[in-house]
Amino acid sequence: MVQLQSAPIIRYFLPFLAGVLYAVHVQVAHPFWYLVVFISLFLMLAAYTFGLSKSFRFAWLFGLFTNTTFFSLAVFLVNWNTPLHNADHYSKLSRGSVDVIVAEIDSPPIEKAKTIQIKLNVRCLSDGVNLNEASGSILAYVKKTEFDGGLKYGDVFAFRNEAKPILGPKNPDQFDFRHYMSMQGIYESIYLDQKNSVILDRDQGFFLYHWADELRLKFLKVLTQNGVKEDQFAVASALLIGQRNYLDAETIEDYSNAGAMHVLAVSGLHVGILYLILNFLLNFFGKSRRARGFTCVVLLSALWLYAMITGFSPSVLRATIMFSFVILANAINRNGNIYNTIAASAFLLLIIDPYLLFHVGFQLSYLAVLGIIYFQPKIYGLISVKYKLLDYVWKIT
Repeated sequence: MVQLQSAPIIRYFLPFLAGVLYAVHVQVAHPFWYLVVFISLFLMLAAYTFGLSKSFRFAWLFGLFTNTTFFSLAVFLVNWNTPLHNADHYSKLSRGSVDVIVAEIDSPPIEKAKTIQIKLNVRCLSDGVNLNEASGSILAYVKKTEFDGGLKYGDVFAFRNEAKPILGPKNPDQFDFRHYMSMQGIYESIYLDQKNSVILDRDQGFFLYHWADELRLKFLKVLTQNGVKEDQFAVASALLIGQRNYLDAETIEDYSNAGAMHVLAVSGLHVGILYLILNFLLNFFGKSRRARGFTCVVLLSALWLYAMITGFSPSVLRATIMFSFVILANAINRNGNIYNTIAASAFLLLIIDPYLLFHVGFQLSYLAVLGIIYFQPKIYGLISVKYKLLDYVWKIT
């Protein structure tokens, strides 16, 4: 049983979680909540300053202010991260007056069977005379052979304003793709070709993403130089760095039929393996303060570099943040409550993007980790193994 006294982050996380659920399902969009955040935060700090948190008689008052602060903060962040609430969202401008949309690919393209799926971040709109800055995202599909040189992160498109609302399910219990995309701030889609669009520029965007692309290409080059070819190359690139562009339809179908498609996706497991290997090797430096600092820097650098190379896959990003908290705790020689660490990583991710709470990957990742942490000691205690090596194998199984 988790003792909330030893896991304070959980106490703050629960009202924040309630605030996210409330804001998303009620669709709150009112400046009233901004005022509530400010007032409740002021009252919480005032109560703490005057010692109400330690007063038996008035401790409930401090708790009320604290819970209200984190609840209203969550509502505020959901509003902040809902694109339709922005005054400059492209959909709020008149359709009749907008001829051209200029947008940039802001994530690695995803290769489908016949098309390439890209997420476009709107930069500005044009009515044929003036350019007006705008925000929002559009889901686009492009034929694989449509543009010379391929598509990649940072390419800037100009295309006719022909985006259509994403359609909802047409049958009962069918997957609601419209709702799924709305949780990512995308409400419309478009098919692009050379008739309705043109590439204005390339290699825009954040330089670290371009650097990560170069590292991925160098890694793939190392594989080919060492004799990894064809199907083996395709599987290795998908398994190690999440590049599934080289997998043919037959290989994908074989893995799908075998129920092993998840093997070809980078996940938190990869981050965990990398952490265990590096942590084992770095243990030889000892446990001194200087050694712990060196180990911390190397581990954090390696994990975040791997996360960047894999394109900041959501599952990898979650695991990287979680392990970062563990690494920092070890560096300052503090054995924190593991549930507190997990809550802190989830808290940070939801502050960045509250809508992550509704991603199945986010839910399954944290449920899996919590399940392992809770059940592993109980299962491990069922069998006693004398030999140290076998005991270690049983412990990690």
